[in-house]
Amino acid sequence: PSGANTAGVRMVNATTDASPGAGTWDIYVNPAEPLGTPNATAVTRNSASPFLKVPAEQTNMVRLTNTGQTTPLQDIAVPSLAAGTATTIVVTDPTTAGRTTLEAFTLPPCPT
Repeated sequence: PSGANTAGVRMVNATTDASPGAGTWDIYVNPAEPLGTPNATAVTRNSASPFLKVPAEQTNMVRLTNTGQTTPLQDIAVPSLAAGTATTIVVTDPTTAGRTTLEAFTLPPCPT
């Protein structure tokens, strides 16, 4: 991601078809209400979004929805990132049977 005051985040859909929330997602960065245009669309299982720009030096939020829907599946906090860095968040199945909350693991940021 370019820009003096921006960083990047990429979302990896590592869910299986057996878990709630698994499937194809639209991704919104710091969404407003009502939701506008997704920042990434149709992110399928076992794939990743492109790097999405986020404001640097602040905590941001990413919202996952099923593709074409506006009902949130999950909101995921993106930790504050230094300008010019990027991180990847891997989203997996719930760790406990019967739970519906997806697990999110943030990898350490790196320079872009």
